[in-house]
Amino acid sequence: MSILYRFLFFVCLMIQATPSFSVSGESIVLDANGDYLITYWNGSNLMQTKLVPNTKIEPELSSVFKLSEQGKVIYRYKLTNGLGGRQEIEAIALFNVSSIISTQPIKDLPDGTEDMEAAERFMEHRNTIVNNALQTPLQWSGRVTSAAPNGILVDWEYDYKIDDNYGLLIEGLLPGHSQSGFGFKSLDLPSIAIAEIRGVGQSSEYEDEGPDPESSEIEKQIGELEATTRFVPRLAAAPMIPVPSPFDAAVTLERIQTHVHTWIEMKHLAPEFSVQLDLFFKEAIEAFRANQPRMGRPHLQNIRHLLKQAYADIENEAIADEQSSGNQGAQYKNGMISRLGARILDFNVKYVLKQLGEK
Repeated sequence: MSILYRFLFFVCLMIQATPSFSVSGESIVLDANGDYLITYWNGSNLMQTKLVPNTKIEPELSSVFKLSEQGKVIYRYKLTNGLGGRQEIEAIALFNVSSIISTQPIKDLPDGTEDMEAAERFMEHRNTIVNNALQTPLQWSGRVTSAAPNGILVDWEYDYKIDDNYGLLIEGLLPGHSQSGFGFKSLDLPSIAIAEIRGVGQSSEYEDEGPDPESSEIEKQIGELEATTRFVPRLAAAPMIPVPSPFDAAVTLERIQTHVHTWIEMKHLAPEFSVQLDLFFKEAIEAFRANQPRMGRPHLQNIRHLLKQAYADIENEAIADEQSSGNQGAQYKNGMISRLGARILDFNVKYVLKQLGEK
C-alpha cells in the first residue's frame, strides 16, 4: 500500500468517526424587535421559527405588609409595567411562600383520581377556597400550588379580554400601567422572596418535527434560550417564617436570623452589618431562652436602632413602599442593608416585641 493510499484511507476513517456538530445554515439571530429568529435543520431542509421572549417588559413590584388587630399579617402587592416595556405582563408568581390563611386547607387533587366528575367537584371546591383566600384584582385569576418541600407557589394570571373601543386583544398589563389589589393574609412573618414576572411571549413552534436529533445540535441551544427568557425576577416580601404556637421568642428570633443570613447572597445585606446584627440576635436569644425577657428586649431595640441609622424614615410606609419598587431595594445604604431588608427585619423585630407585651 502506497503512502498516499494509506493517507487517504486514514482520512476516510477519520471522517466517518467524527460526529457532525452542526449543520451549515443553522443559526439563532436576535432581531430589532428583541425576538429570536431560529433557523434549524429538520433532516432534509432548513426551516425557520421564532421565539418571542417573555422578558420584553419593565416590571416593578412593590410589597406592603401590615399586622392586623387579630395578629394576622396582611400582604399586598402592586405591579407596574414600565413605559419601556414592549409587551404586556401576563403573570406574576411568588415562590417559597410558607403559608396563607384560608377557610379550609388547600389540598391538591389526590394522585390516581379516575372519577372525572369527582375530580371536577373537588377542583371546583378547591378553587372556591383559593378565591376566598387570595385578593385578586378584576381581570386576573389567582392560583395556589403545592411546591414541597419549599412551601407553596402563589401566582396570578391575566384573563385575556377584548378592548371595547378598538376591538384589540389585550393579553396582560400594558406598558405604562400599574395594577394593585394582589394579596393574601398569613400567620407567618415576611422574608425576601423571589417573584417571577412573565410577559406575553411565544415559545418556538415548529411546522414539522423540529430540529433533526441526529444531525442538528441547535435544539439544546433553543432549550437553554427558552429557559433564560421565561421571566424577569423581582424581589418582594412574602410569608416565609412560621411563628411557633404557642409563641416562643427565642425560636422565632432564631428563624428570623436564619432568613436574614440568606440576604447576604441576595445582595440585600452587607456581611459586616450582618455581624453587628448577629451580636444582638445572640444576646437576645440567650436571654429569652433563659426566661429573662427584660435582658432580651434591649438587644432587640438595638437592632431597630441600627436599622434606623440606615433609614431614618423606615416606619414611613408610603416612602418605604415607593422606594422598594422593582430592584431598587437591592442596593445597600451606607454598606448596611437594603431598604426592603430593613423594612422586613424592623417589622419582624417589632412583632416579637409586641408579642412580649410592648406597644
